[in-house]
Amino acid sequence: MKHSLTLTAMLLTSAAFVAASPAAQAQDAGPTIGNDIVVTAQKRSERSIDVPASITSIGGEKLEAAQVDQLSDLVGSVPGLSISNYGGPGMNSIQLRGLAGSFLDDFAGPLVATYINDLPVGSSTAAGRGNLFTLDIQPYDLEALEILRGPQGTLYGANSMGGLIKYTLKKPDLDYFEGRVGTNLGYTHGGGGLNVSPRGAFNVPVIEGVLAVRGSAFYSNTPGYIDNVGTGEANANSSESYGGRLAALLQATDRLSIQAGVLYQKGTADDVATVLVSQDLDFVYGPQDTYSDFPTTISQETTNMTLGADYEFDFATLTLSAGWAKLDTLLNQDMTWGSDAQLYNPDGFVLFALDGTLRKFTSEARLVSDDTGPLEYTVGAYYTNERAGEDTANDAYTADGQLRDDININSGRSRYRYREMAAFANLTYKFSQAFDVSLGGRYTNYKQTGAATSSGLSGGGTNPADTGNVDVGIWSVNARYHFNPDLMAFGRFATGYRPGAFNSPTSSCDIPAASDPDRTDNYEAGLKGLIFGNKVNFELTAYHIKWKGMQLNVSQQQGDNTCIFVDNGGSATSDGVEFSTGISLTNELRLSGTVNYQDASLDEDVPQSGGMAGDRLPLSSDWQWSLAADYRKPLDGFTALAGANISYKSPYDNFFESRGAYYPFPSLTLAGAYVGAEIGDLNARLSVQNLFNERSFVGMQYPFRPDFGIRAVPAQPRTVALSLDYQF
Repeated sequence: MKHSLTLTAMLLTSAAFVAASPAAQAQDAGPTIGNDIVVTAQKRSERSIDVPASITSIGGEKLEAAQVDQLSDLVGSVPGLSISNYGGPGMNSIQLRGLAGSFLDDFAGPLVATYINDLPVGSSTAAGRGNLFTLDIQPYDLEALEILRGPQGTLYGANSMGGLIKYTLKKPDLDYFEGRVGTNLGYTHGGGGLNVSPRGAFNVPVIEGVLAVRGSAFYSNTPGYIDNVGTGEANANSSESYGGRLAALLQATDRLSIQAGVLYQKGTADDVATVLVSQDLDFVYGPQDTYSDFPTTISQETTNMTLGADYEFDFATLTLSAGWAKLDTLLNQDMTWGSDAQLYNPDGFVLFALDGTLRKFTSEARLVSDDTGPLEYTVGAYYTNERAGEDTANDAYTADGQLRDDININSGRSRYRYREMAAFANLTYKFSQAFDVSLGGRYTNYKQTGAATSSGLSGGGTNPADTGNVDVGIWSVNARYHFNPDLMAFGRFATGYRPGAFNSPTSSCDIPAASDPDRTDNYEAGLKGLIFGNKVNFELTAYHIKWKGMQLNVSQQQGDNTCIFVDNGGSATSDGVEFSTGISLTNELRLSGTVNYQDASLDEDVPQSGGMAGDRLPLSSDWQWSLAADYRKPLDGFTALAGANISYKSPYDNFFESRGAYYPFPSLTLAGAYVGAEIGDLNARLSVQNLFNERSFVGMQYPFRPDFGIRAVPAQPRTVALSLDYQF
């Protein structure tokens, strides 16, 4: 913590010399009122500089301009954000502030919740592999992406113990017709051709001031850039994605508005983007070459339907929202190197097949007071009903690729239900215009039921599971002081939790049916705002997190059997400092930057998971920083655009250092640049990502056979793209 305090003092000293105009700040962020960035982090619209928490808000147009097509593209540029990528669409494990139990912890629920507008998406539990199968929303019709760091459980519930990813979609506009069309043409170094990505969006006031409809659609065909030596396929990791959204807004009365929407998205990959590396992480065949006996294919399809209403009383706004979500995932992965394959089919190949389904209904009702009196409040109730299931098989193949019907290495079927009910409240009392205190609480009752069966040569059985009713209480308290309307200091304490995880059945292992919830306690203090005549924008936060009852993957020897399951054990601490700012050197030139330091490690030995006291938590880097410059110059008849950026993430580990198969991943430095022009309603931009063709890694698959090689996920090679958008 000594390093954190030193850095805090250094950044507090330097903050006074950093300048950024509100107008420049608005170029990066989402919706604004005047020059102020507006966010919905506390389930009410308010200025970002008034939120007593650490938050990053990035506007949809900024994401488009930066060619951000997936969350992993933001690693390094968002303080405290780390993502382990599996190499395929929608396969990400998200971490904030260093909280992770392994590099790919799909045996437990997510530590970071993901929301679209008011409702969560993805599985809350390990039953739907919620820490692996995530949703990357394409940014073309996105208002803003908000990233909240630290527990957000009192308002957002389960899984937000590390933080929250929140997509805010654009609302239909009741008064103005709008249309946009565009496309990207891109080429990746060593790739098999051009990436073509057309897109479009429209807004139509059907009855001006009363009814409007908004829609968007996109398509992307990305040629591969990795050759698979094993299958003989060049440019093997080709991928395709497409989808769209349709939303309607009805202003039924002056007080009542109703909104409905549907979002659909599908992504597929012919093979995942991995390369074969040695135990020392050197390339075995080359920086864009992998090896597998079968391609690892992935297909993910999602549908989200929502219905909501807002009614404005004289004193408060009542919001009702409900949503139904479907997520289907098909994964085929080469498992020839797995231990079961070597034991039961030593002269052939093994293919693992997973067919996963998730169906989730969620609803929330909340009442949010106006801000005219000394007391503000948000009270509400929440309900979710989630059904997740998987059908899996390890199929044996002969050396010439024929399916062996005589061998069932292992097959499984699971069906689980997760039901959660909660009530929450947040009260803020303003002792004066400058000082206020907030207290929040949430009571949750959840229950998980279901069963998993497995059979085959590697063992099997049936394991019915019923956690009974589990009660969880979490709370938060924060205080903020405004030195003036645009400069605020805050202190915050908040807790969070994650539901327990079911364990897979086996006839040869005596393991618990489910783990208990784990929890975080978060202490933080910060300073944020606009100073020097509203020309300085910055945010500085220091935090201390205690992670208790960690849900960890346990490998335990019982007789002749190695039993792998999820159990609670040990605690960890994460201390850190986060800083972000911007500098408007002139009306045309703007600089921005972020830096964060974190020290996340185990407090005690967890030998069942291979960790010892002092081991750094997986995926947590000591340092991350980013710098960016943006130039915008109005000229005769058009506006010239130019910019550059660079981000850095220091080395990190995939597992605890004391564990076997431990790999210290090298640092990751990515740079980019762009030039462009705005000519009337036409926006053209030529950009390059990974400018210096950095050959580092952003994730890995399980190290099945380290003596032969490890499949690591590389940073996407240098990619040049031309983006064209026309607004009418």
